[in-house]
Amino acid sequence: MKATEVDKYIKSLSPVYILMGGVGLLTGVFAIKEVVNLLSVSTEERKENQIDMAIKEEQDKGNNLSYSLAQYQMMADLVEEATDTSGTDTEAIYNVFAQLRNNTDVLQLIKTYGERWNFMFGLPLGKFTLQQIINSEFDSGERATLNQIITGNDITIQF
Repeated sequence: MKATEVDKYIKSLSPVYILMGGVGLLTGVFAIKEVVNLLSVSTEERKENQIDMAIKEEQDKGNNLSYSLAQYQMMADLVEEATDTSGTDTEAIYNVFAQLRNNTDVLQLIKTYGERWNFMFGLPLGKFTLQQIINSEFDSGERATLNQIITGNDITIQF
């Protein structure tokens, strides 16, 4: 082929190559987006799935929930209120945990609490799980008291 024929041939293929390149690029972008979505969601979903599995294991042992889901929501809200910016109301938290009757109750409270914002002097510190907020707000003696309260109810989960 002569140079002019090659040029004509390349020019005739250019729209096809552009289209193929564009489709390939879009496919790559969508694939990367899906992988990122799977990775970013999986951590929180994985935690929730682990709690759900632990709840099911406890229920299989006969340890059913002692309260309605709405009551666990109220308990989680009480814990959140007890750790607000005006200081920690340890007695209120002790009272919530004293109501728990088995491991399933503790697991459901952990699940219901989820991750909630914590503030200091009105400034957000970040999102905390129930375990993290207990560790953040309680000293070792207060955690020991909390663990004594729940151990008294034959609960093996400790904070």
